[in-house]
Amino acid sequence: MKNNCFRTQNSSKIQHSLYSLYSRIYKNNCLSYQHATLVLSAMSSATVSSVPAPTIYQIKIVLVGIEPPIWRTVLCKSDATLAEFHDVIQVAMGWNDSHLHKFNVEDREIGNAEFRLDDYCDDAEDEREITLEDVAPSFEYEYDFGDGWVHDVHIEKEVPYNAKVSYPLCIAGERKCPPEDSGGVWGYQSTLDALADGTIDDDRREWMEEFTGGEPWDAEEFNLEMVNWNSHAPRWRMA
Repeated sequence: MKNNCFRTQNSSKIQHSLYSLYSRIYKNNCLSYQHATLVLSAMSSATVSSVPAPTIYQIKIVLVGIEPPIWRTVLCKSDATLAEFHDVIQVAMGWNDSHLHKFNVEDREIGNAEFRLDDYCDDAEDEREITLEDVAPSFEYEYDFGDGWVHDVHIEKEVPYNAKVSYPLCIAGERKCPPEDSGGVWGYQSTLDALADGTIDDDRREWMEEFTGGEPWDAEEFNLEMVNWNSHAPRWRMA
């Protein structure tokens, strides 16, 4: 985040200098209004092009323990904080952010400093102060300490920055995210087995269909367009 702040401050100073120069040129009648404007535009373009482009990571997120795997691939700025990346995972996977979470980076625990618990994350580092660059290339994201959903996160590579793209962006994925409070890997898999062989009870079936607007649960469904539409929600808040 420091690099972004540095670039923003420098850009502001440069813009201020350019407009001061423009004012002096125009007021002193050195150039016509049209010519002075063209000079300012050319200088501004040169200045903007000299600012380094952000580093973009291609990141794969895989929900551990489910077969076939449930996964997403996202593009994200390398200076995103883990607090911001938590929101990215939630939206890309399809969770509702209804439970606590933490990041496991080797022997480090990183989480929301406002919700530390005695048994979980009691001495966790603050996710708002740590970026993706700081924990590259691989780490775990754990969501809902009761159900214990663990995600393997791996930064696959850097990709070219595209000024026309709004980051973060989900570019691929497979299979529907389990519903909240479905009992973890074992509970969700047993529900899928019961759906497949027709032994699921009506209450459980109706509960599953609450997450799909009354439609039958389709574990193979993945809607990339919908994921990126949801990315406009406030919690996916990075530019």
